[in-house]
Amino acid sequence: MRKMIIAACILLVFATASNAQIEKGSILGGINGNFSFTKYHERTTTALRLNAYSLYALQNNFAA
Repeated sequence: MRKMIIAACILLVFATASNAQIEKGSILGGINGNFSFTKYHERTTTALRLNAYSLYALQNNFAA
């Protein structure tokens, strides 16, 4: 059990600390999304939010 907890912690650290190198002149883009469903005093609310983004690499590892 102890080995599994240590392995999960190590995996979490490596998964959150990784990043990629960006070359000058490359274009990045994507969509982040969020969906919520709330019920409060017999009233139901749903929300869907999508945020599109794009980045252009001005220098290596620096995008705007």
